[in-house]
Amino acid sequence: MEFIFFNPPGITEATPLRGPTYGGTEVHIYGNKFNHARDPVCIFGGITVDAKFLTPSHLSCISPPFHKAGETTMVVKYRKDRFHAGVMIYLYYEPPTVEQIEPSCGPLKGFT
Repeated sequence: MEFIFFNPPGITEATPLRGPTYGGTEVHIYGNKFNHARDPVCIFGGITVDAKFLTPSHLSCISPPFHKAGETTMVVKYRKDRFHAGVMIYLYYEPPTVEQIEPSCGPLKGFT
């Protein structure tokens, strides 16, 4: 019988934990046991993106586009491993849209 030691990276904090559905938010992840040589990745609701190794306790990932607004899971693991430790909840939101601006004009000095 073979014993395989489970030693995934751990997440203690991530910020920000929200971003628009079109993606592109840089998420900073803090934790322990981040190993550059083992190719860490972030997974947002099943979508895998590369992690940028900064230190053994700090990674960053760019959130991918997501199909709908709402909460999803975010985890960090090593690309070739099956396991991860620590799940964070990431909130995707619909970006706001501007429909109207009033007043439509004002003085150059501002204070409208």
